[in-house]
Amino acid sequence: MRSTMQSRPQRRARVPLSCDPCRSRKLKCNREKPCQNCAARSGQAVCWYQGANNIAPSPGDAMRQRIGRLERLVKELVAERQGPLPEHSEKQHGKQNPDLDTTAIDDAQSSYPRMDDWQTVLEEITALKTSIPPSPPTFPDASHSVDGPSLLFLNAPPLDHASILSFLPPKAELDRLLSYFFNRPTFRLSIPPILHPPTFYSNLQSHPFPTCTPTPESFIFLALLFSILATIMLEHHQHGLPPSNPHPHPSPSEIESLFHRYRLLTAQCLHLGDISKGLRYTVETLRLNATAELNRKDDNRRVLWITSGVLVRVAVGMGYHIDPDDCASGVTPLEAEYRRRVWLSVVSMDDVASLWAGLPRTTAGLEVSMREPRNLGWQDLEGDGGGNMGGKVLEGKGLEEETEVTYLICKGRLAQALARVIDFVNAPRRVYGELVEVDRGIRDAYEGLPESMRSGNDIVRMSFSAMYHKGVIVLHRPFMTKGREMGCRGEGRFSRNRCVSSSLALLELQRGLKGMPRLYEMAQMRQLMLLAGMVVIMELELRRKFGDGIDGTREGESNSEDLIGALSVSCECWQEVKAVSDEVLTAGRVIIGMAKELGAWNNKDEGSGPSLELDGPTPSFDMDGMKFDWDTWDTFIDETVFESGPTY
Repeated sequence: MRSTMQSRPQRRARVPLSCDPCRSRKLKCNREKPCQNCAARSGQAVCWYQGANNIAPSPGDAMRQRIGRLERLVKELVAERQGPLPEHSEKQHGKQNPDLDTTAIDDAQSSYPRMDDWQTVLEEITALKTSIPPSPPTFPDASHSVDGPSLLFLNAPPLDHASILSFLPPKAELDRLLSYFFNRPTFRLSIPPILHPPTFYSNLQSHPFPTCTPTPESFIFLALLFSILATIMLEHHQHGLPPSNPHPHPSPSEIESLFHRYRLLTAQCLHLGDISKGLRYTVETLRLNATAELNRKDDNRRVLWITSGVLVRVAVGMGYHIDPDDCASGVTPLEAEYRRRVWLSVVSMDDVASLWAGLPRTTAGLEVSMREPRNLGWQDLEGDGGGNMGGKVLEGKGLEEETEVTYLICKGRLAQALARVIDFVNAPRRVYGELVEVDRGIRDAYEGLPESMRSGNDIVRMSFSAMYHKGVIVLHRPFMTKGREMGCRGEGRFSRNRCVSSSLALLELQRGLKGMPRLYEMAQMRQLMLLAGMVVIMELELRRKFGDGIDGTREGESNSEDLIGALSVSCECWQEVKAVSDEVLTAGRVIIGMAKELGAWNNKDEGSGPSLELDGPTPSFDMDGMKFDWDTWDTFIDETVFESGPTY
């Protein structure tokens, strides 16, 4: 008997589905929040469910809840035995001491309470309630945050105005952080220049947050402040703390926690301010929030696409798609110029989010008259230098003369060309002749960028190359394996060459990222390098199975040795960064596992750290008849590489 009992497997503890009060009363809980039973007993505050997604109340809150239940129980007992309690006048002679017996005297009654009087018990409970200090507002831990934009999936408890203000840094620290954010040469994260610094600081001074009455306008401006703070924490996380940061340095976990907190506070304030009202700074705040979502660790392509859709609709609702010069708007030239910047950043975000998700654009088919902003810095737009949104706007400079808005203009032009790629791949019927025109359009847009934006080793410049080659692969990939009859002739050969050349360019870009392992924490970077590696692997497999006779002698073609060499270098890069995260480790295992099957990786010394050997068989796909199932591949990537991730 003893051996039988010992051999029984231990049962895992299940998380109760009913709330705590219903389980203690042995009642059937409808599992709502609050549930029906607690709502009927006015016990909404104590309706609590166990589980990781719930935040345990603080000790002060828990004690306050228990005292409240005790108070209600005493009142119920009094009502059953004696009827309603007598109401005493608040006007009393002398100061009461709760530790002494008192005589209650008013115009209608004089009484000396007994020690067992219910009124005395209630007074003791009231005194105990007031002696408990209020608990500070709390947020859920970053590890318990929901997957998706905090604006759409707000998972923090509602806060009042005073509680929200308590999360702002001290004034000296806030001023330092804002100064760092607006210093474009030193701020290392690419942020669209959509805020006019003098006007922002003027609005900051006109919002005496601790003393002002909360209004929708003040909540929106608070949301803008918290979105800026979240962006700063994101920059610190990706690029490290700036040298001028005072001691002591916050740890990476503290920076991540602050980012998580500010992101949720942004969403709280946007909800309280109501984004549908079209108040000033609403679009700017949503755009900065989208930047934070774009740079998260986890693969959130679809939710980013949804976020950009919300952003576009709010901007259209506020008329940002109409150029101020085409209507009687009454805005100054400087305001009009900044509205053009805001709209360009919004539509570029929509184009990029659609490209990453492979889904239709929100702005497709929208009639837009907004013009491109001029290539001028905010100092050039000042006019009278007073920062009062006035002054005469000068003619724009050439893109060769770099200003704070040059990158935004160049990105907007390339994104506009890539938008045609999204429209083409999402069209119900695709004509190859139109594909050639789209390909020519994105090539001209990329080559038309200033040389300064297409060369260099910094991340800003490399992002243009990544966007361009990603667009080429997305455009030509459906035609790369479409029918064996196309083979290496005509249309099929053109698409295969374009896909392979862009994939090799991305793998060369991966080689240039050596020494920057933090970039692999970004889901977009992992997805990009995985896509490039898979295209090369598929091309090698095609050549091995069908022997297309491509020897690299024609223009735009690469021989098999070049492909194997690039894939081998890519495997080395994945091996060097395998310790960055579990997502990076899994991605490296996929690429290296498939490269080994093609002889592009020869079991080189993997060094210390986790192994890049796959636990199971190497993933493979049926390629008979040139039918490579990219939908299966995308699903495989979604479910194995990017199934979860931290806040970033």
